[in-house]
Amino acid sequence: MFGLTLARGSVERRQSRRRSTTGTAQVGGAMVTPRGMRQELPLNLDTQYQQSQAAPKAQHTPMVSPISPALPSEQTPRSPRVFPWRHSPEPPSSQLQHEQAMEDTSRLTFFQKHFTKPTASDPEKRYDPQSRKFSILSHGVLITVTAMLFLMLAIAGAAVGATLRHEHSNDGPKGTPFGPQDPNDTDPPNGAHHAPVRVALFDNFPDPTILHVNDTWYAYATTSSAGVLNRNDSYPRTDFGASNVQIATSTNFVNWTLLDVAHDPLPKVGMWALQGNAAPPGQPFTPPKSAIEEAASLEPPKPRAFTWAPSVIQRPSDGKYILYYSSVRNRLEASNLEYAFPLPSEVYNATSVPGHHPAPHCIGAAVSSSPLGPFIPENATLACPLDQGGAIDPAAYFEEATKEHYLLYKVDGNNMGHGGSCGNTNAPIVSTPILLQRLGLEGMKATSDPPVELLTNDASDGPLVEAPLLIRSDEGVYFLFFSSGCTRAKTYDLKYATATNITGPYERADRALLKTGDYGLEAPGSVGITKIGAGGDGKGGQWRMAFQARVWMEEGGVRGMFSGGLELQGREAVLVRVKD
Repeated sequence: MFGLTLARGSVERRQSRRRSTTGTAQVGGAMVTPRGMRQELPLNLDTQYQQSQAAPKAQHTPMVSPISPALPSEQTPRSPRVFPWRHSPEPPSSQLQHEQAMEDTSRLTFFQKHFTKPTASDPEKRYDPQSRKFSILSHGVLITVTAMLFLMLAIAGAAVGATLRHEHSNDGPKGTPFGPQDPNDTDPPNGAHHAPVRVALFDNFPDPTILHVNDTWYAYATTSSAGVLNRNDSYPRTDFGASNVQIATSTNFVNWTLLDVAHDPLPKVGMWALQGNAAPPGQPFTPPKSAIEEAASLEPPKPRAFTWAPSVIQRPSDGKYILYYSSVRNRLEASNLEYAFPLPSEVYNATSVPGHHPAPHCIGAAVSSSPLGPFIPENATLACPLDQGGAIDPAAYFEEATKEHYLLYKVDGNNMGHGGSCGNTNAPIVSTPILLQRLGLEGMKATSDPPVELLTNDASDGPLVEAPLLIRSDEGVYFLFFSSGCTRAKTYDLKYATATNITGPYERADRALLKTGDYGLEAPGSVGITKIGAGGDGKGGQWRMAFQARVWMEEGGVRGMFSGGLELQGREAVLVRVKD
């Protein structure tokens, strides 16, 4: 109650003071109340201060509350003084600040916002477009430079990765036939690069075919002057193009010896073919003056560069050897020779067919009592479809069950193509079918049966299919090997198709047996395959293969010979390494 009474009294006193001053007026320097009482004006601040200093100071006695005891003077809390006229305005909210900043920056373009900085120190001119200039220290420049650095690092990383992938792809799934570093390394079985294929010859030895007789291997190939890319004419050559057919031998299928021109197994081709010429040892080559200028008008005469892709088989009936080959058909007119007849001039006229094409070839046969030759040629052709571009790449096949000889070959349709890669990638694409021709009992002449088409080029083959070879597995599956693409490009490869009947239909394998990049090879193809160690019924034994691939040497891009083993598993052909 005492506390309430004091509070009420204080309030009443304040109210009475307010009432006592209500309605006063100033008259002649004095204050007049409503009752007419006169009062002096209050003193100014200086006078009030002087009087307050002269007056005796009253002793302050703190009021003691009966509820709470008084605190010592040194412990009495002091309330902070409040001066309303000194209050600072509240800072703007973050949203308001953001809106103000956006309003200021809206006057700037994207480039001015991110790639310039203010030139004046006045904050009000910070967002004035006229007071800003380009700066390499702007955050836009820094972000751009950082992004470019990351992009360059990413590109460099991708390039390194692509290089590593390329090197890995060149190594192939199981290494490379060239050995760890030395390209002449034959890569032993315990080598670091244990590939199923290996180098046999680094010489230009195109279109190899192989034969095994009495523990000796024989390999036959196209003439050495054919198909050398970027040929270095200053490179010294021995017997360059001097042989119609090249021959090499081996006793272990690993190390091979290339024989010289004196061992040419086909020193003369049939009279139906352009003979060519060979320079005597140590003398320059001189083209003959017979039919070369007329028959080989599409390109300058070459030393015996006209004989391609031989195939050799031993005839079971008498043990003799038959060599099939393709060569340029001559145009000699001789009334006493049935095989010589004039050919239409457009066959040899370079302007009649778009693109660059060699003179057309035909296929003939020769026979010998030795695998080394010399082979004596027949004076008639086995296949000569000149109106379709000619015939090349003969391949012999003997059917054990029926004792019949067959000959496979390619109709050289791309030789009449409309230009492009290998003369046949410009529309319309000309067909290059692989045909099967049944031969007579001696394997030297064609029967009256028309040839059967086994396979032809489709869109996946590029300009052509060629270099056919046929074998039969112990399970009775026929494997037709062939090449596609262009032999002068990296598109050249080795494919195969299978059938249960010799005449087909043939079903292509899902993947090429060999292509560029496999085991470090470039443009592998044109394979020769034979079996060794078979029983009397032809079953059992092991398959051996030889094929060409592009190798870049000092003389140019040659087609070296590579070798390997092969297994036939159902309808799949699998490469295997031949042990030393």
